[in-house]
Amino acid sequence: MNVQERRKFMRFDTSLDGSYEARGGEVRGKTLVQNLSREGMLVVVDARLQEGSEIDLHMSVPGDNVPLFACAKVAWGKEADRAGERGFVAGVRFTKIDRYDKARLLDYVYTQWLKFVRKEV
Repeated sequence: MNVQERRKFMRFDTSLDGSYEARGGEVRGKTLVQNLSREGMLVVVDARLQEGSEIDLHMSVPGDNVPLFACAKVAWGKEADRAGERGFVAGVRFTKIDRYDKARLLDYVYTQWLKFVRKEV
């Protein structure tokens, strides 16, 4: 089966801790960001997030004491199916993030990616 890639931007593997809260406050918890692009990310959460719902995210970048804040819309969600993952995974698209916070986030992930690439060469 040939699946066409629809993403506009490269995804970077990462592992960032954070927390989330669905608008309305009925669902909240801890999250793990597993990959990130310029427009969104994959998050591991402990409760199913409904497609189209909006969430507030707080993320911690290693080595940085100031948390990052973003708002995102859930593009899709499903039960986690990878070994070692519990809960649910969701793809979210940023709807609001401060330019400075976005730059800090992308700089961190890009720096980690460069370290990985240089190790392989």
